[in-house]
Amino acid sequence: MEQNSESMFTSIQAMRNKNIFIGLLGSLAVALALILIISRLVDRPIRRVISGLNETAAAGSLARMSLRMADNTANQASAIEETSASLEEMSAMTRQNAENATQADKLMHSVEGITSSAGDSMNRLMEFMQEISNASDKTQKIIKSIDEIAFQTNLLALNAAVEAARAGEAGAGFAVVADEVRNLAMRAADAAKNTAALIEGNVKMIQTGADLAKSMSGEFSEVVSSVLKASSLIKEISAASQDQAQGVQQINQAVGGVDKVVQENAANAEEAAATSTQLEEQAERMLRFVGRLMALIEGRQGDAATDGGPGASLLQGSAVKNSQGRAGAGTQKHETAKTASPRTFHGSPGGSKAVEKHASHANGMDDF
Repeated sequence: MEQNSESMFTSIQAMRNKNIFIGLLGSLAVALALILIISRLVDRPIRRVISGLNETAAAGSLARMSLRMADNTANQASAIEETSASLEEMSAMTRQNAENATQADKLMHSVEGITSSAGDSMNRLMEFMQEISNASDKTQKIIKSIDEIAFQTNLLALNAAVEAARAGEAGAGFAVVADEVRNLAMRAADAAKNTAALIEGNVKMIQTGADLAKSMSGEFSEVVSSVLKASSLIKEISAASQDQAQGVQQINQAVGGVDKVVQENAANAEEAAATSTQLEEQAERMLRFVGRLMALIEGRQGDAATDGGPGASLLQGSAVKNSQGRAGAGTQKHETAKTASPRTFHGSPGGSKAVEKHASHANGMDDF
């Protein structure tokens, strides 16, 4: 009876131990299943996050684009500054040309008055030359009259000598007087001829001078006409130069406004490039953080990007893209620093605060 009781107790104990073992195995299996389910439920969203973070290479592209835009904007600002300086020089030259044209217009007015006065003098000279020519003609006529009188006096003296010869001794004295009168008449005739020759030469020279004065008067009239035309052209040039100076000044003001806008765009582009660089660095830090989280979920230690776990390839690909983007952005930034014009861009306070905010977030993630 006791043996039966002991065997029954032993079998019950064995069955109890077996049930406990089976329960432990079932609990362990349930726990493992729960762990597997939880890990899979957590792993899938994290993998989606990693897949999304693989697209953070766009931040590098954005940074490179921002740097290129900043570089192009800086070059554009430099070109606009040079254009503005050239326009200022052109404006100064145009104003100087306008002033010179105004002075030339005043001088041409003076020359016009002088030429007009000289033309009047030439006209009076022509009148005087004509009067001198008329007086010379009258004098020549008078000399001819004197020559005729001398000729007639010579004839009268000859007749008186003939009559004295007929009178004999009584007309001897009268013959001497007649001979003297004849000599005086001959001398008067010779003087009249010489005077006539001189007057004729003077008349020819006066006529030549009158012809020259007439020709000079015609040429001077052409000079006066040319001066009037030149004065009219200079007036038009002066008015056009004034309009051109005003137009260049307006263009210079417009270019100054464009230069200001380009300066602001360049400052905004530099702030955008800095912000993109900060975003790229934050994305890379996020990748490292997710890698550590994946390592914890998969039960490993160290960085997931260096282990051979399931998330390593995703993290490595994203890290390579980010490193390439950062290297390209750094190269572009270096080229921008070398090629950009040495100008100082004053950005808006909002852009600087945004960059500082991104930097503070990045520092907080590093601490985490």
